[in-house]
Amino acid sequence: MSPTVLVVDDDSDFRALVRLRLEALGLRVVEAETGRDALLSVTPDEVPDLIIADLWMPGIDGREVRDHLSFTHPEVPVCVWSSLPRTGPDVEAKGLESLSRIVARHCGTGTP
Repeated sequence: MSPTVLVVDDDSDFRALVRLRLEALGLRVVEAETGRDALLSVTPDEVPDLIIADLWMPGIDGREVRDHLSFTHPEVPVCVWSSLPRTGPDVEAKGLESLSRIVARHCGTGTP
């Protein structure tokens, strides 16, 4: 089975963009719209290989997701990031390149 990445973001467009990128790498993607949904989706039967969580979300944010899962599933790396402070095509492209390197490191895929 392909490695699984849980993408947590309240922005559905961003989740879709990340999903496309990760699926192109042959990864299985699970999405969560909120931090709470993310925490509920990680079960003994469904533990992702990597979690990518938005820093700024209403309710439980990316840091809280990371902090909670560091106790319940310390083996799962959690990447917390945000695209809000800087925007534009160049910054977004660099962000996706960085994301690809993180995914390659933790999911064993080649960098595209």
